[in-house]
Parts: sequence; structure tokens; C-alpha cells
Amino acid sequence: MSVGTDDIIDNAVTDAKISLDSVYTVWRESLGVDNLSRILFKRNTISFDPSIIVSHTGSFGKTAVAVSGDNVYVVSQENITEPPASDAIWYRRSTDGGANFSGAVNLRTTTTGSMFEPSLTASGNNVYVVWDDGGTASQGNDVLYRRSTDGGANFGSTVNLTENTAADAEETAMAASGNNVYVLWSNFVTGSSSDILYKKSTNGGTSFGDTKNLSNTAGSSREPAVAVSGNNVYVVWRERESTTPGNQEILYRRSTNAGANFGSAVNLSNSTGLSQLPAITASGNNVYVVWQDDSLVSGIPDILYRRSTNGGTTFSGAVNLSNTAGNSGSPAIAASGNNVYVVWHDNTTQVAGAQFDILYRKSTNGGANFGSTVNLSNTAQASTIPAIAASNNLT
Repeated sequence: MSVGTDDIIDNAVTDAKISLDSVYTVWRESLGVDNLSRILFKRNTISFDPSIIVSHTGSFGKTAVAVSGDNVYVVSQENITEPPASDAIWYRRSTDGGANFSGAVNLRTTTTGSMFEPSLTASGNNVYVVWDDGGTASQGNDVLYRRSTDGGANFGSTVNLTENTAADAEETAMAASGNNVYVLWSNFVTGSSSDILYKKSTNGGTSFGDTKNLSNTAGSSREPAVAVSGNNVYVVWRERESTTPGNQEILYRRSTNAGANFGSAVNLSNSTGLSQLPAITASGNNVYVVWQDDSLVSGIPDILYRRSTNGGTTFSGAVNLSNTAGNSGSPAIAASGNNVYVVWHDNTTQVAGAQFDILYRKSTNGGANFGSTVNLSNTAQASTIPAIAASNNLT
């Protein structure tokens, strides 16, 4: 049976509608001199655009990206020569779907200490940023917060969410849905002991409720991540048991009432090695979790993945998404409709395995299967610590 030109056009339009998500990825790229680096951004609709630079030239830590409609938001931890010469959180916005970005804005207000570990989320016209800050009056780091209610054009005053004079707050995470905003962080009390603490706002980030302890174990709980879909809130973190310190697992808890209460913790990794750096996302009743795990080949980490199709009640078995001969780490994940996107850094393709690239895989069937691996960075420099966000452009 022959296929006419009209059929080809119709099929092309149908395929474009199926895949017309916009996917946004940011990562840190070393410049190979004087410990300098920059932040690169890449957009994918039907195909990948060239990478663009969205940073100063300096020293960089964690990045984060979020999207709401045509607005794309990027924050990064940067140390540049501009006074004060310490790490700060810089913010950039695109109002045309990532084609162009505004100039960088320093979110520092009054503190002079280091700002690090930023997290970012958006819901409607509201944009929320949190970070760890070492310049407050407490003995340790606090979690500071700023909000925009005009699509990221302006931000309100800085709010201290922890005000903890005894503990040290690090490793933030956040998510938002409607007027609900969820903030998590690792709270270090003494030595290596830490818990995952949590705050919630029900009024679009105007105010936050009491702090709750989500882990509350004898071990060390770190690296929280959170996702939300409707009234369901999903939290994962890395847990080091006090009885077997060398074994670290990915634990998971779920709330079905918008974060008012959480069910018991579930071990998603059940690993004999080191499971760490979890990331989580949700779309409808599907929940997707990835993490870095070295239990398959001793000392060589891979990116493992599990999914739930029943709102986080149960999960499928773990799947190796990277499965390379090199080191795979620092995964990030996003979902939109039935499409799931995963990125991580990997040194398999680099000469002598000395540097890292940003690798990417996509599923179009709700995470049941993933397509081939794509190299997003593909440079001679080290590309690390990716972040990813996705949105559906169909009307």
C-alpha cells in the first residue's frame, strides 16, 4: 500500500503533537583553567537546540530549573569576583520558552555569608526559591526563602524558614502545586547525625506551618527530593543506617492528603552498596524515582530507576538506565504526560574516562521503556550536575 504526501504530513503533525513537550536541561561545564566553569542550558522541543551560556564565568555548584507556561527559570550557586566574594544564588528568567534569558539577578539581600544548594519550583505566576545560607545569626546554616508572585519579574523579601540556633541546615528540595508549597532539607544536629525536615505552605508561600521530621531515624538522613501530583506528595532521601554505616539506601514516604500526614518509610533501593542522590517526579498516577547506585558493579555507579503506576502505592523492580562501563552519577528526572526524561553525568565517552558528559534518555510510554542514550553536552570539558524540567505545549 502506497503512502501519499497528505498521509505523510498528517503523520508528521500527529508525531509532533505527541512529542511537543519542551524539555529544559542545565548543567555545569568546566572551562579547564583556574577551576573556572559556566552554566549551560539546552532546550528540546522536536529536536535539541544548541547549548547556550546562562551564567557568569566563575566557580559553580548546584543548579536548578523550573518551568511554568512559557516562563523558564534557572538558579545556580555561583562564586564570582563581584563583592562579596562568596557563593551566592543567581537567578535568570526566560519569558519565551527558553529562547532568550534576562540578565542575572543576585538573590542575596542582607546576608554576607555563603549561599548554596538552591532549589526552585513554580506554580502559575508564583516562583519559589530556597537555599542554604551561612550568613545568618545562627550557629549553623539556615534555609532562606524568597517568592515571586509576578512570574519571576520581582522577588519579595528573604524569609528564614529554619531560624535554628543549634542545628545545621543543608541540601534543600521543594515542590509546589496550586497554592501548596513543600520545602525539605537535611538537618544536622550532632556530628554525622541528620534528619529530613519539612515545612508546608497552603497559601501560595505567604506563610509556612510548623516543621515536621519525616525521617526521624537513628541513622543519617540526607539528600531529600520531593514531587507532587494533586494531593499526593512523594518524598525520597538517602539513608545511612546506624547499624551498618557502609550501607546506604533510598527511602520513600507518601502523603495522600496534600502533606498533612505521611505513610511509613519504604526502602526503594535494597542495595548492598551505596545508593545516593535520589531524584523523583510524578505525572498523574505515575511516580518515577532515579538514583545513583554502585551495587551492580563494585565501585562503578549506575543510574537505577523504579516507577509506580498506582499513585506511589507500589513500585516496579529496579532498572539500570545507564548501564555503561564508566561512572554514571547525579541523575535528574522530569515528566510531562506520558513522557519521562532522565539526565545524568557519565564519563564513558570521554578520553581515558577523565571527563564527564551529560547523557539523556526519554520514555514516551509512561516510563515502561526508554529510548537510546543521547549525549547532550559532547564537549572535551567536564559537564556535571545536570537539572531538568519539562512542560507540555499542547493547547
